[in-house]
Amino acid sequence: MLPNRKSNMDRFLEHTSPRVRVRFHTQRNGSSSSSSSAEEVKIPGISLRDVGKACKEWSYFGVQVPLSIENYDEKVIHHYAPSLSAIQIFTIKPFADDDAVSSSSRSTVTAGTDGAETSAAKPNPFSNYRHRFLTPDKLGYLYFQYNETEKPWEREPLTAKMKELAKQYSGLSSLTSSDLSPYSWISITWSPIYSIPSVKRKELFASFLTYHSLTPFFPGEGLPEYDSILFFEQNQFIKTFPARVNEIGESLPPQVVLPPFGAVTYKAFGNLWIMPGTADSQMIEMREKAASSFVETMDFTHNDLNFYMSSKFYGRPR
Repeated sequence: MLPNRKSNMDRFLEHTSPRVRVRFHTQRNGSSSSSSSAEEVKIPGISLRDVGKACKEWSYFGVQVPLSIENYDEKVIHHYAPSLSAIQIFTIKPFADDDAVSSSSRSTVTAGTDGAETSAAKPNPFSNYRHRFLTPDKLGYLYFQYNETEKPWEREPLTAKMKELAKQYSGLSSLTSSDLSPYSWISITWSPIYSIPSVKRKELFASFLTYHSLTPFFPGEGLPEYDSILFFEQNQFIKTFPARVNEIGESLPPQVVLPPFGAVTYKAFGNLWIMPGTADSQMIEMREKAASSFVETMDFTHNDLNFYMSSKFYGRPR
């Protein structure tokens, strides 16, 4: 496939990657933080609050994805509604909400079979962990987790759900990527809404499940200035997100992209999402395996993933 050509799947993943505001905190480098010779450097990071904000417009109006469709000269703009599918937050140090019983408690939230939220304290969520190579000291402290079981059309918009959960779990507003273990992640469900112009093709009824790390990688951390933001994509290569300006030339806060490290499709029929004669089909399978392997490694029973994968195993079309 030529470098400048993209499949519809590639376009979907590109346009549904949240772009989160980067915030800097100052750190003094040197033999002593109080030393007059210590150099002040700016360290980049993101806030969990800003992850929800990054998806605010998408949550209420849908994200626009331009698709190339046969017999249409112009790209068809298809809209998708994001909702929270699952999330796990691991912190480097114990973190307790103001109303927590003790700092040693790990707050978890899951959706029960009836869709109701239930919570419990889990001092050691890995006591029965079956993957011993990923030990608790590497994972960090499980502060929060959520697993949605409501039907997609009955779910709240992603940003609204994150805001609602943050009312009870303050860390969802106050924690930053520097507080988190690199195993913190979020999964988003993307449900089709409508297309402009209106197109009646069953392939457009496909929905998607994406997985994103909440600890973006910033090469060159500690540099005094950032003209652009670097980010790591799919553990393969580094790209640069350029400096941003508004319509009148004023500088805007830098952003970092959270590309999916795994993705799963549902009802992605036919060749609309791939470019025939390329390795696109294998890439889709690789993304699915990456998602499944990660969830298995985390010993997390992800309801949406199980549903998406079961539709394939029972012989239904992609």
